[in-house]
Amino acid sequence: MRYIFDHDFHVHTQLSHCSSNPEQNPTRILQYAKDNNLKTVITTDHYWDERIHSETGSHGIDTSTAISWGPYPQEDGIRMLLGAEADIDINGVLGIDRKTYETFSFITVSSTHMHLNGFTCRGDETLEERIDMFIRRWEIILDTDIPHNRTGISHLTAPHAFPEGDRRELLDHIPTKEFRRLFARSAECGLGIEINTNTFLEDGIILTGDPSLYRPYLLAKEAGCKFYFGSDAHAPADFTNVKRIAESIIDDLDLKESDKFILEGN
Repeated sequence: MRYIFDHDFHVHTQLSHCSSNPEQNPTRILQYAKDNNLKTVITTDHYWDERIHSETGSHGIDTSTAISWGPYPQEDGIRMLLGAEADIDINGVLGIDRKTYETFSFITVSSTHMHLNGFTCRGDETLEERIDMFIRRWEIILDTDIPHNRTGISHLTAPHAFPEGDRRELLDHIPTKEFRRLFARSAECGLGIEINTNTFLEDGIILTGDPSLYRPYLLAKEAGCKFYFGSDAHAPADFTNVKRIAESIIDDLDLKESDKFILEGN
């Protein structure tokens, strides 16, 4: 059975420091879910658990904002859940642990947030250093004692990984053998693989079909990984092309319902 686009597990609200759009609120997000026949939508504002120390000091993430909305509006047939987007600092410290999951239904963690100078990177890394960072950050997610079946790895093909160059160059330089090793470990522990529709937009151009961007997901499918979709929306305008892009990717990658990441227990 063909994969059904019926969820969005990566949506920011106005509480994320990179959004602050007053219209990006739970009521508007719920309307987006209704308009697109989504059964589950998860808000994932940036979060760093204040119990976990980072030597980077100020990292611009308010530890309290992600949990400050209170009860979400609900509609019959739609689950609206509280999640978060976590990060890894330049020293390899992951800003969540197992206890963090007592607050959140789902947490997505970025291996590609390598654009936050002084927090996740120096800012002057070479291509080779960024490839090493990409792999090391992914391994940290896999090695940490967290419930991986309630965790996703976000936007693997995002431009953040190589902001001073072309992300395709970075992705193309990661050996297939390395991708296969990481995806095999991800499949084994149940880590969800995010297909981020926003990363398939560049200067208003839809990039579905790009072989460099598709390669990791084809290798993930080959390894038996499970996929979820995330819009990474920061404002209502970001919802415009989500379904169109998702449906195109589902067809191009020949995704089936058996390839879907299922969030259990919520």
